[in-house]
Amino acid sequence: MLSRVAENLYWMARYLERAENTARLINSTTQVLLDLPRGASFGWDVLIKVAGQD
Repeated sequence: MLSRVAENLYWMARYLERAENTARLINSTTQVLLDLPRGASFGWDVLIKVAGQD
């Protein structure tokens, strides 16, 4: 039972780390979108390509 708990904790930490990294990507993309001049074109499609979800 102990090894199963340890394995579950390991994978939970991995998923938490992935969620944290995704949140950082979303936050930085939001900041870039807010700081761009009006005529510039930059969208969420770049973030989707970076994350490999295209």
